Amino acid sequence: MIENVQQIPLKKLHENPANPRRRFGDMAELVASVAKVGVLQPLMARPKNGGYELVFGHRRLRAAAETKLLEVPVIVRELSDLEALECALVENVARADIHPLEEAEGFRQLHEVHKHPVEEIAAKVGRSVAYVYARLKLCALTPKCREAFFKGELAASTALLVARIPVPSLQDGALNAVMAGDYRGPMSTRQAAEYIEDHYMLRLGEAPFDRADAKLLPSAGACTGCPKRTGNQRELFSDIKSADVCTDPVCFGQKREAAWTQQAAEAEAKGLIVLTDKETKKVFPYRHSGVASESGFVDLEQECWDDSKNRKWKQLVGKDKVRVTLARDQEGKVHRLVDKREALKAAKDQGHLKEARQASTSPLGASEKKQREKDLVHRAAVGTALAAIVAATEKKEPTEAWWRFLAEHVIREFWRDVASHVCKRRGVEIGKKQQPGQEIAKLAKTASVAQLRGLLLEMVCSRDAYASHYCGDREKVIADACKLFRIDWATHVADAAAERKAKKAPPKGKAAK
Repeated sequence: MIENVQQIPLKKLHENPANPRRRFGDMAELVASVAKVGVLQPLMARPKNGGYELVFGHRRLRAAAETKLLEVPVIVRELSDLEALECALVENVARADIHPLEEAEGFRQLHEVHKHPVEEIAAKVGRSVAYVYARLKLCALTPKCREAFFKGELAASTALLVARIPVPSLQDGALNAVMAGDYRGPMSTRQAAEYIEDHYMLRLGEAPFDRADAKLLPSAGACTGCPKRTGNQRELFSDIKSADVCTDPVCFGQKREAAWTQQAAEAEAKGLIVLTDKETKKVFPYRHSGVASESGFVDLEQECWDDSKNRKWKQLVGKDKVRVTLARDQEGKVHRLVDKREALKAAKDQGHLKEARQASTSPLGASEKKQREKDLVHRAAVGTALAAIVAATEKKEPTEAWWRFLAEHVIREFWRDVASHVCKRRGVEIGKKQQPGQEIAKLAKTASVAQLRGLLLEMVCSRDAYASHYCGDREKVIADACKLFRIDWATHVADAAAERKAKKAPPKGKAAK
């Protein structure tokens, strides 16, 4: 091996196209330094193609070219492609200005092209195995995410959270949500971690399919050995407490569909009724709720409200005494349902529900029947309409019209004393014939969206905080709101106590009575 420092003309030096570093940052300070004292720290190059190929020192070479230097000091070594890459990585890792993605690409070359184990790479660059795994995962970022990362719109820790999502389209969706954030700006790393865990990670313990079944979705195999399961990549998912979490919602959904198809076919073969998706929406109109009361069904796994012993319906109706209907809710969970009338009859036949509430047996007149039918239609329509409204509002961000609608109808429901406190605090005068709620409604009509948010939060907090009767949780709503917005509640309590004490104290120069 030849190693010595030589003064080599710039025209004989050329950059390495395989160099992982692609961005060189602000060169002004370095150019000024080179112009004043020259290049003090030697570059490294290897002989190649009648000249010299740079191994590291690309910033110094560019600064030298900009200051019109003719030659620079260079350490010359005979190096293979692999050795040159290793030297470049070790040199760059020691520098703070290399971008994590560039470092990641270098690690990827060593790992995938040159087949170096992660443990060996970690030893060569003096980093932990978890550090190298995290950098390698950054290579999975989509072009859109990479662009945001290079622009500085994503911190390295947040970029890793996004990179752990294995589906490109979902990565881009997560990036949009993280960048949008809330009224305070883009999400912090902590907020992004919570958001991604809530929206892109699924508990395998609650999966409606056999996690060990490799044949359910042959292209994916079993969940137990899948690299997208957190327990199989603890170096990357040390922040996720459970080892049994799926990070691929798309694959999870495909398995859920395959399992449901199998279950539905088996159920129909046994003579069970299987509800269509359209029929199911009437039974489970909400995403995170149980069987709707208007559906006419009961869930065999749910408790019977009419039973004084709080037993489940399956304990009351008896085995094989009722027709079972199979359906799955919006979360994909499969339920065994029974017509409520049949369930009640079967339960009574079994000697249960003797003390259950009975419907009135008094005959209804024609007008009462008509009104009752009208009420039942109205109730059913309200139920399905509300479900549609909730589903619609969950799918898009709130608009100005949404905030105004919410403010107008929430204000109507607040107590007079709460509305009075809000008016007093805001300096709004209330006429003798006017109601406090009417004055607040006037404020809401002219308020901006930001002011509407503040007004609504103020009224929600005021409802319990100004409760006229003693309530153990009276301070909780204010304390929780202060915690959310990082406001020191204890300081406000102390200031209020000091002010009260000052008001009660006698004026100076006068003795207390």
